[in-house]
Amino acid sequence: MNMNPKISVLVAGFDELRITRESVVYFNDIVCITVVNSSHFAYPAHILFLLRLASLNQTSSPVPNLGTAKKSVKQVTFHDYYNDQHCTIYVKEVLDAAYGCYIWPSALVMSDYVWYHRNMFKNSTILEIGAGTSLPSLVLAKASQPLRLVFSDIPDILPVVRGCLELNNLHESVESIWVRGLLWGRVGCDSNSVDQLVNDIEDSWKTSIDYIIGSDTFYDPKDFEDLLVTVAFIIHQHNPKCKFITAYQERSAKRSIQYLLDKWGLQCKLIPRESFEFDDLRFTDDSTMRIDDSEEEEGEEKKEEIDHKNEDIQSVKMNPNSLSSVFMLVISSK
Repeated sequence: MNMNPKISVLVAGFDELRITRESVVYFNDIVCITVVNSSHFAYPAHILFLLRLASLNQTSSPVPNLGTAKKSVKQVTFHDYYNDQHCTIYVKEVLDAAYGCYIWPSALVMSDYVWYHRNMFKNSTILEIGAGTSLPSLVLAKASQPLRLVFSDIPDILPVVRGCLELNNLHESVESIWVRGLLWGRVGCDSNSVDQLVNDIEDSWKTSIDYIIGSDTFYDPKDFEDLLVTVAFIIHQHNPKCKFITAYQERSAKRSIQYLLDKWGLQCKLIPRESFEFDDLRFTDDSTMRIDDSEEEEGEEKKEEIDHKNEDIQSVKMNPNSLSSVFMLVISSK
């Protein structure tokens, strides 16, 4: 197994750490590394840093050609009846299981949260991880200006992200909207690593990430630690006040991230649905999902812009049971 002898790793609470071949012991897909700080004083033997080899040495499984995958355009409308405001988002789903680029129940709940709290995100720098169809970030891009947004996902999915931006008449710009590849758990490896991303943000925008957002990021247990390594790096090495806000769909009561949170110096709190007045019926009842009279003209203009004049763009609807199993979490430094 190959191991780069010059890997440089940052760990919360420590200086820059140098890893040599002599300090590495392999345990299947885990590397157990005895840590020595930059001043060459060894820390106690029980202080070990764990890295997933999957993050450093393995490549992702090949996926089908995105250009041949079947696609479908859908719309979601968010309303603020108190202030007579609304926001309609168009999303291009990729109907191929290899991509998972659908509007998941978690994305609807997450998007409703950012819509309700859109003023909280103004003048902030926000990173969406595992963006896919990017619904939450698209809401923010339209409703929370000015702000700085980074849409991130694995490189194979970035064409989907850019397609959704185009559908909503949004464009990448050096000043405010980036689309970047980001592989969870990678540090100091390449252009898709989290340290490279935060360095670019600091250099170009002269600021730091205020919020990380994500929908259904806790989907596959094998990815949980890589995800939290990425979040922990941003919080512990970039901005200790940064918060990770995510929507999580419970699929098994046996799953828990508490051990990983403790390991990486993080804490988690539940965000009550009542805090953003979430109502399942808005995304399950046909009558509430149609564009209303005040939006009809805008809706028609958008249909022309995306060249779907002869196609009825369907509104997103979900099974009520799937929405009821979604929870909102905020993860931060301990």
